[in-house]
Amino acid sequence: IVDSPAMLIPMSEFSEENFREYYDYCIPSDSERRIFCDPLPAANAMLVFSVAENIFKTLCDRFENVHFCSSMTSVAGYFIKKASHADTPRRLLAVVREGAVDIVVVEAGRLLSVNSFEVGAVSDVLYYILGTASKLGLSAPADTFCIAGDATLRENSAAELGKFARNVSTLEQTREFGEYTTDTDDEVPFNMMAAIAEN
Repeated sequence: IVDSPAMLIPMSEFSEENFREYYDYCIPSDSERRIFCDPLPAANAMLVFSVAENIFKTLCDRFENVHFCSSMTSVAGYFIKKASHADTPRRLLAVVREGAVDIVVVEAGRLLSVNSFEVGAVSDVLYYILGTASKLGLSAPADTFCIAGDATLRENSAAELGKFARNVSTLEQTREFGEYTTDTDDEVPFNMMAAIAEN
């Protein structure tokens, strides 16, 4: 599971010949890297991401069968499934972790937005959640917000978000993933638990 910047390309615009060029244009880098893509069928899109060249070579030298998958693939896929009913209202789901927040917005099984942001404090998490909500026309008093991820960050972020939004809930991994978890699995990254549950 790769934690690197990712972008969505609609299937109508995607081709094997151009997706690396799109990624290099949208997410430039001076470092050598390999660019991959994961399908997100429910979003009718491909999620494009990269792996640092040195990490790619090290893993491929040491292991026979290496499959690279973006951390956002399992998160977006998981939340799309949770909102798969036609009457599921629009909701914003945020996965908080040390130094970053992943934000997914879904409605009736459709992916409206997926993005990751670097954060240094809970105030940054709120800034990106409320900024994303505002851009997509979500109403803090009316729409639903769910926070998952690192236990302490999750609870602190939910408490602060609750000052601005009425419908705020948290997703605890031991409850959310049931049979796939143990008592210590709140320490396992949410994206990894989502990937395990998916497979």
